[in-house]
Amino acid sequence: MHDPQLSSGHFILDRVVERECLFSSRDVAASAAVSVEDDMARFTRHGCLDVVLPLSDSDLSRFNCLSVTILNRSAAALLAAIKLVHEPATDKRPNPVISFTGGREPVPPGSPLRLTFPATAFGWYGGKRSWSCVHSIELSLVFEKTYDGPKGIEVLIGPIEGERREQPSGPRLTPQGLANVFEGDDAVLHPLFLPYTPDNSALRIPPPHSFPQDIAHDILCGRIMGQRLPQPVPWDVDPTGAHEWTHFLNRHHFIRELVEASAATGDERCVRAVDELITHWIHTNPVPVGSNGGAGPSWETLTAAWRLREWLWVVGICWPRRAFRPETKAAMLCSVWEHARSLMDHQGHPTNWIIVESAALALAGICFPWFREASSWRQEGLDRLARECSRQFFSDGVHFEISPLYHAICVGALLEVWEAANARGIALPAHLHGCLDRGMDYLAALCRPDFTWPSLNDSGSAQNDFTALTGKAGELLGREDLIWIGSRGRRGSCPSARFAVFEDAGIAVLRSGYDTDANMLVFRSGPAGAGHVHGDVLSLDVTALGVPRILDPGVSTYAPDLLTDHYRSPEAHSMLLVDGRGPARASLPFRDRVKPAREHFSWESRRSIEIASGVQTVLAPRPGNAGDATRFDVVQAFQPAIRSSEKTAGWKARPTLEIQDRPLTSQVLPSSERGCADAISVARTVVFVDGRYWVVRDLVLGDGTHEVTCCWQFAPGRVEIDVETLVVMCADFRGSRFDLIPLAGPSVLGAELAAGMLSPPRGWVSLAGTDVPAPGLRFTTGAALPCCLIWVLLPYYSGEGSGISARRTDAADGRVIVEISFEICRADLIIFEPSDGPDAISGAVGALGEVFYERSIGQERAGFAD
Repeated sequence: MHDPQLSSGHFILDRVVERECLFSSRDVAASAAVSVEDDMARFTRHGCLDVVLPLSDSDLSRFNCLSVTILNRSAAALLAAIKLVHEPATDKRPNPVISFTGGREPVPPGSPLRLTFPATAFGWYGGKRSWSCVHSIELSLVFEKTYDGPKGIEVLIGPIEGERREQPSGPRLTPQGLANVFEGDDAVLHPLFLPYTPDNSALRIPPPHSFPQDIAHDILCGRIMGQRLPQPVPWDVDPTGAHEWTHFLNRHHFIRELVEASAATGDERCVRAVDELITHWIHTNPVPVGSNGGAGPSWETLTAAWRLREWLWVVGICWPRRAFRPETKAAMLCSVWEHARSLMDHQGHPTNWIIVESAALALAGICFPWFREASSWRQEGLDRLARECSRQFFSDGVHFEISPLYHAICVGALLEVWEAANARGIALPAHLHGCLDRGMDYLAALCRPDFTWPSLNDSGSAQNDFTALTGKAGELLGREDLIWIGSRGRRGSCPSARFAVFEDAGIAVLRSGYDTDANMLVFRSGPAGAGHVHGDVLSLDVTALGVPRILDPGVSTYAPDLLTDHYRSPEAHSMLLVDGRGPARASLPFRDRVKPAREHFSWESRRSIEIASGVQTVLAPRPGNAGDATRFDVVQAFQPAIRSSEKTAGWKARPTLEIQDRPLTSQVLPSSERGCADAISVARTVVFVDGRYWVVRDLVLGDGTHEVTCCWQFAPGRVEIDVETLVVMCADFRGSRFDLIPLAGPSVLGAELAAGMLSPPRGWVSLAGTDVPAPGLRFTTGAALPCCLIWVLLPYYSGEGSGISARRTDAADGRVIVEISFEICRADLIIFEPSDGPDAISGAVGALGEVFYERSIGQERAGFAD
């Protein structure tokens, strides 16, 4: 927070006891061979500035703060960050061990500004390290990601100094200071904090993390989020080697378990434990002054916001209990003021962070009206929410990070403010209700038949659970469909919509219904997203007969490591690669990452079929080099053969595949024969037929001969591949089956099935924060473009599949005809007609031709209009 400019009797500041110059201005200038002006190093760069300063003395343990003076002459404010490199990257350890501040300290243009970076403002990757071993200091300056103005950076940088500061115990606001900023009396130490009451169903909404959620008894015994901790809790402890765990510890989500247990059982031990935990946290974590909290686990802006929201349950439920001490209430009030002031002074990343922070600020003003500044907190929080909802939510109701987890977090924050404001009789901006309604439409549409949710972008587990949040939204918004989902079908009314499309986000949900054995496919064809980006464009998430079969793999941790990089990569998702590449998305400019998908996404719904289609451009292929020629030598190739449609029994009672016989050709081409076109477009069309099965057409458009790979990530379980037909088969104990049938036409496929590989990583999904081996399949072919691959995704029960056959015919005029024949004398024809329009390469959906559907008992047509 900023210095509140209160007297020393009201607010206690740090005392600097030692200061030492680590790098003079001339040292800084010499590091990058720049000039010195006004005794400061002058830098000019475009886009970003990184200054790397190796240390001759690596022991900085005598300091607990770094400071630097910066004069910004650029056209707009810059964001400053410091990174400490403890151990550089090596061949054996590709990710360095670092501490970092998060890059959110603003440096407005104008006068010189002295920035301070206390040790408590540093997060870490590679395990927490002390300042006793620091290899180098890196200072970075960038524009805000949403800034679209001139990108020229001009700054003057002064000396970088180390400081030793004496910090007081928290809270910094003294009892006299509290009396100065507070208008209440002792009576308000026992207020009724509606809606934070024991009967509020929001009390049981799980925290937004995938760490273990221990019961109250375990927490009383010192076990928190799956880790045994000493007492009192060391709030900077790092038992997992990843700073995310420590951040969630400081967000106090785990305290909710004690609060809920105290409300349910009246156990005073839980109340006393909450009292002691919060008192100890406040005492050992004074608010940083002159810093936004950086990426530190205790006062990072997002952490402060989450903790403040958790404390509202403590105030509403534990405060009236005798075991909760008056001195703890007073300390909490001082700290609440510090939280709110810090959130007034600073904002985090322009994504879900600001929505969570704005909600917390508004709630502080709504729920603590006795502070003199409460009305300004409330109004500023509501104003920020109104602004950010308009900016961060697409018109279709989807949050612009395209992540169900962060979408749920943002909607949950809005719901909390909505309920608290209604309880206090405070009017909210009218458009927030529409934002909530549309936002819950999206969450409802993504709910699988087993009441789990897919993981798009960074969303944690591959099988999330947002039922509690959805049910709470149903209560507040008066929606029976949300109540039905929230109660897992026990109350309310089942949603009626089968086909859901979110045009801006580029999401299509094709489902047969919400019943327990329904079929459901989620097609992702939208923008990359504002943050938490995965390379999952044109990917699929498939539930067959109520069982998740093909999954977005999720992600277990944000710490850079082998599996984190894998989960975010295109090859971890069920999509196409060209020459080993998918579309590059994370590196796109911010405005392109949030550009609505409409011009690259199309859909249509008819009586018996639904269609969704999307197009993306892949970066130009790499120029050939000798190293590429053997990249897929380990792939085991299976040659499809002619299959008859005769009935078989037992496990082989499955759909049969009919294709034309053809000679075996190599599916991996020497690098010298691979094309180097300027751009390649990948188009995927999904056709859902009669609620029973899907046909997927993949087009690769461009010039030259290339290696085309289609990746499929299955859920953990039994997956087998027929060595003759390459049909992939899944089965479970219920007799529910799912087949993935390749129809490659003139292309010859090689197949590789792997699970739990680490070098390179393949075949993994994240479930509840755990990396779980799961079958990952790759089909690979070498093909002259354009290339067309067809996949039939067929759910059925054992015994039903014996009379089903799938056949592909490529007509001379470019049509591709897929025939699905059934034992009941029914045949479905899905006809893909080509288009020679030049817009196909550039990614225009209208240039993909038309799709027709014919059935033995009728005919129906659905097409994509230019």
